[in-house]
Amino acid sequence: MGYENIVVEKRDRVGLIRLNRPQALNALNTPLVGELIAALGAHDHDDGIGATVLTGSEKAFAAGADIKEMAALGFIEAFTREQASEIAAVADMRKPIVAAVSGYCLGGGAELMMMCDIVVAADTARFGSRRSRSASCRAWAGLSGCRGRSARPRRWTSSSPAA
Repeated sequence: MGYENIVVEKRDRVGLIRLNRPQALNALNTPLVGELIAALGAHDHDDGIGATVLTGSEKAFAAGADIKEMAALGFIEAFTREQASEIAAVADMRKPIVAAVSGYCLGGGAELMMMCDIVVAADTARFGSRRSRSASCRAWAGLSGCRGRSARPRRWTSSSPAA
């Protein structure tokens, strides 16, 4: 299957999915989320793949929701769209997903990362969410781990001595 917003590879028994919207710092829009879920589903059903690595670019893993896409929607339309339930499918995958994070990992991108089983963060990784300051609820299921496997992520790693 051809993808426009992600790059998909297979290296031995490892599937590799790279978010590929560098002009938008890998902001999560509807087409990207659809492609991501399709590719993860294909990896989950491929007996030749044992685990998947999900990554972005050096500058950004994912900078959250695509605000330009949301700006075109009315309030009700933006509030009721199904992107949250679609992205929650990441937590339902049977095979391990490793988030390889470098650069910005913000908002919905941080929630996507939290749905993965293992997080490997580069020293350049920068995490953030507006919701952490306002005490409002999350947009997707990632931060609560309420869907799929609980206690996400299971392991964090970093080359930083403080980790």
